Amino acid sequence: MQKLDSMQKTNLPGLLANQIRKRIITGEYSESFHLNETVLATEYNVSRGSIREAIRILQAEGLVEISPNGRAYALQFSEGDFKTYQRFRYLIEIEACQKIITESHENEKFYEFVKTLIGLGDVMKNNLNSENFSEYCANDYLLHDLVIQRAEINILNGIWQSLSGIRRSIMESNIENLFKNSAMRLEIGETHQAYIKGIITRDMQSIDAALRIHFDSGSKLHSQYKRY
Repeated sequence: MQKLDSMQKTNLPGLLANQIRKRIITGEYSESFHLNETVLATEYNVSRGSIREAIRILQAEGLVEISPNGRAYALQFSEGDFKTYQRFRYLIEIEACQKIITESHENEKFYEFVKTLIGLGDVMKNNLNSENFSEYCANDYLLHDLVIQRAEINILNGIWQSLSGIRRSIMESNIENLFKNSAMRLEIGETHQAYIKGIITRDMQSIDAALRIHFDSGSKLHSQYKRY
């Protein structure tokens, strides 16, 4: 496991939580695995206090249990948990897109949003072509964030933000596998472009189809690395 460099340590607890979360989500840390602060602090070259803060983040997300004696244990992220996460994401994004496409055609904010989506879509194409994993992942995350924010539905945004950690960890794990599979990489790339086009043309049917394919691809990628 790579140690975190000084640049990465800006948001240390969050970064550590992301690393540990990915190991729980993928099944590397099985249910009841003891998250030993000393061992993890040595592995990541950080203080035990930083590990403790990261574990608290994961406890709040329901991925870690802390026993009365203070020991932390991983909880299972089951296939059912993953399917529930996928359903939540789908419902949130569909609701947000429905709100966006019903906006007035005279709304200048919508056209600024469209320009942003087009630009981001072009960047994501370049990321795929150059096999730039980290940039594609960051822009994939940003794309879906922009859609939720643009809908301006407070309750949806709140729920969406509560899923941000799990969403990032699943996305990063999926995309690591995506770049090993050229056929799947092409499918995901085309799906993102179809999603963007659907929003721009206000075609709810196309948006729904793109999201369903997108989540189906995500499930396939997840099944490739998950150790149930």
